[in-house]
Amino acid sequence: MSKHTPGPWSAAGNVIYPNLAGEKCIAKVSGILSAENDEEYLEFEANTHLIAAAPQMLEALEAAFDHICPDGDPLDAREFEVCGKIEAAIAAAKGEV
Repeated sequence: MSKHTPGPWSAAGNVIYPNLAGEKCIAKVSGILSAENDEEYLEFEANTHLIAAAPQMLEALEAAFDHICPDGDPLDAREFEVCGKIEAAIAAAKGEV
């Protein structure tokens, strides 16, 4: 089991919250924002949404790995490549790299 705060998470502006009653923010995406730079703000907001989706993406990757790579034995070279990428992403998300 992962040691991260269970998902789902939600994003509001540049802040990420767990969807648990009474929980405080998990993280804030920060940087120096200029009032004149809407593109930079939109990038921070997009990064916040990407991070907030992390628990859901990890769950989907684990399900995909179980489906595509049963017993760690992919069927062909393309599946072997995909299984490797999925396995690496799961390991990175769990801090195992």
